[in-house]
Amino acid sequence: MLLLALQTPAEAVAADARLRRLTPTPAQLAAFDKQLARLLKHLDPDKIERHGETHILDFLRETTPFLDPNEPGERYGNVNGKRDLVLHLGDTATSPVAVLIEVKGPKNRKEMLAPDDLNRKAFQQLLLYYLEDRADDRADDFRRLVVTTGFEWYIFDAQDFDVLFWKNAALRRAFRDWQQRAKGAADTAFFYERIAAPHLAAAAGTLRATRVVLAPAAALAPAALADLWRIFGPGYLLKDFPVQRADANTLNQEFYTELLYLMGLREYVAGGVRRIGRCPAGERQAGALLENILYQMDIGHDLGRLAPEALADYGPDPARQREEVALALCLMWVNRLLFLKLLEGQLLRYHPDAHAAEFRFLTLARLPEYDELNRLFFGVLNRPPAQRPPDVQAAFRALPYLNSSLFQPAPLEEQVLYIRELNDRVGLRPMAGSVLKKKGAPAVPVVPGQPEEWGALGYLLLFLDAFDFGGNGVAAGLEGLASPGVYPTPLTPLPDGEGG
Repeated sequence: MLLLALQTPAEAVAADARLRRLTPTPAQLAAFDKQLARLLKHLDPDKIERHGETHILDFLRETTPFLDPNEPGERYGNVNGKRDLVLHLGDTATSPVAVLIEVKGPKNRKEMLAPDDLNRKAFQQLLLYYLEDRADDRADDFRRLVVTTGFEWYIFDAQDFDVLFWKNAALRRAFRDWQQRAKGAADTAFFYERIAAPHLAAAAGTLRATRVVLAPAAALAPAALADLWRIFGPGYLLKDFPVQRADANTLNQEFYTELLYLMGLREYVAGGVRRIGRCPAGERQAGALLENILYQMDIGHDLGRLAPEALADYGPDPARQREEVALALCLMWVNRLLFLKLLEGQLLRYHPDAHAAEFRFLTLARLPEYDELNRLFFGVLNRPPAQRPPDVQAAFRALPYLNSSLFQPAPLEEQVLYIRELNDRVGLRPMAGSVLKKKGAPAVPVVPGQPEEWGALGYLLLFLDAFDFGGNGVAAGLEGLASPGVYPTPLTPLPDGEGG
């Protein structure tokens, strides 16, 4: 039997980086709250059929404006033949249909979906309309399919319908035979009872859906209200997102500049192109991540275990190869940290209570040395909780198992250097205008004997903690930089001879 795989609005938002980037202003959130209250005020829970269509359509017209300010401000939506409601990509009836909506009265529980039962008339009707529109080439721009009472919503991805239903040869054959009157009856009841219902009952697997339950007069926390704003907005319903620039400028510039400083890198303009490279000789600091790596490579972690053909990928000569390998390790470790900071931000976002401290794991108290950071990478995140030693379970009991190649030792680590081998006792001078000084963050421990320098690892962790990784904030441009198992980044080294 085909089962529903349900997710909450919060889970749907957490799973999509583009949705997380969309953060409502206070005015937008207040307006959405008012629209939601108006919808719930006008819906009648005692109605059986189609009473709510007008109110649902009014609500969606208000919540799905165009994201491009040069476009018209409202989507066109209406009844369309036997379809209860459709929502178009444009502002006219001739623009492509993006959302197909089947509406049931709140009292019609027999036909409405249930969390444990997909095979109800409401879904059978939705499936019929989808197949008809695909057969007539009217569904090319479908984004979502919805079943709703106004109070309860099941929102499906049209691409899942394509995979599970349109590409199912047996179902399509039965539908076309019925459509061409080659079955025992041609009425819709026959399709629902003799084609759709048996197919859904016999099909294996799951169908994803976001389930939204709206309750009149229920007070919503700001984070929950913001998630609903995203779900009912054009980003989720119509997959209409603002265009993001895919370069370093999409990052919070303050964050970006100081992160480069901590890594021992600088931004240059060479030939009109913005590039990243190692700091010039007179500006290098032992505590910068790149310089720490290079020093450890100099005292015993050389490139002898790398095959000549592999080394050739890092440059034409030993000096260039050495710097490029060090930079690759530096970026790999920063990628891991940024991904983990995004994870920590989401955990804190969904646990904003007295137990939130359990979900803060990138702290100096838990990670006082690079050894502990190495243990976090390879002794915690890549092991199911039951397989972690008791002391690890106690220290990181709230951390999930991340079955990702990002937390398996990379060949470059095995052949050259692990992060645990970095020097814990070197530091950096605080960057002029450091965010830690501006925001009054906790003092970074200084290096013994060097009071003008901050401990490098403590500086890095407290710097990351000074930014918001749970909402829009600095996280808005990081998904490409901190993707599990993906190491390419916007950081490209300078050509030979530039930047020292």
